Amino acid sequence: MKRFFTTLLLTIMAGVTLGQKFVDWPPVEESPSDKLMSLTISRVAIDDEITAVYFDAITSPKCEDCWISLASNTYLTVADKHSSYRIIEWGVVGGNEPLNLDFDQRYSMPTERQFTLYMTFPLIPYETKSISIKENTGSQYTEGFYWKNIRLDRSSADESQTTNRQRAQNTITDFTPSGSGTCFAISADGLVDTCEHVVSDGGRLRIRGVNGNFNKTYNAVIVATDRNNDLAILRITESAFKGIDTPPYTIATQQASVGDKVYVLGYPLRAYMGDEIKLTDGLISSRSGYRGDPTSYQISAPVQPGNSGDPLFDEKGNIVGVVNARLEVESAAYSVKTPYLHTLVSRSTMSQSFRDTTR
Repeated sequence: MKRFFTTLLLTIMAGVTLGQKFVDWPPVEESPSDKLMSLTISRVAIDDEITAVYFDAITSPKCEDCWISLASNTYLTVADKHSSYRIIEWGVVGGNEPLNLDFDQRYSMPTERQFTLYMTFPLIPYETKSISIKENTGSQYTEGFYWKNIRLDRSSADESQTTNRQRAQNTITDFTPSGSGTCFAISADGLVDTCEHVVSDGGRLRIRGVNGNFNKTYNAVIVATDRNNDLAILRITESAFKGIDTPPYTIATQQASVGDKVYVLGYPLRAYMGDEIKLTDGLISSRSGYRGDPTSYQISAPVQPGNSGDPLFDEKGNIVGVVNARLEVESAAYSVKTPYLHTLVSRSTMSQSFRDTTR
């Protein structure tokens, strides 16, 4: 199976998003809490016309009949300006264009899925330091959500963009890797999966080991990320790339069980251990990860630096997880469950998914 796995090499030469001021994952003083669904602000973006707030909705395994709705009486408040802005629209990110959703309409949410949604408001002042967002459902039976004090550190965001702009201007032709991880093919036309933390700071990405050839490297770009679940999908972009041999495995849609035998394959500590693929084995120790995280497994298979992005196989050759962390003190490792990988891969069809689940 070695030929179907690739080693990901990257260097810190990040690009820059121009024409838009944004804050990724801003600190939030108070967020809505629910045992069946988590709602997390992932980005606040301000352009020349509107303010866009992106948030992730993640449903738990216990979410058997969950739904999401947004009231038209939702307001963004700028505390230091004593001003409020009523929501313009909301929707789900998916496909080539976002799908606008109706206010005060319930949309079903499948179990153990993640959706990235957005809200748009009128343009707020550039110098705004903090905002709050509150939903007023107008019903005594349905409580609205409230994100209190979403802190927008504009100075650090601008400084980060300036630094990245300088890096982009100083890009050199030579490629010197500053870190590595493992990725695996999810399609024959050049899509591969790895961990988001492996590529999050990498401006230039190269993949080696395609079809077993470690002498050739290929440029790659990020096409989708899921920071909450530490997943990223890349695409090989070079014209010289002729395709990856069809992967002989499937990516499981169902969860594994406690006690299931699992295998980790990847390229840990490549500088010291070489290019040969390494295998370790163990069991699914728990169907929840660090601090009870329901999106991950705890596994007993040993992992090392460089194993991030490794596929986790069951005994039938199905990929059931993506290795992303370890806890050295307890000799435990963690793997993101593959239903969340399916969600990331299928974001292009999320719009239709929302239409199909409307009720």
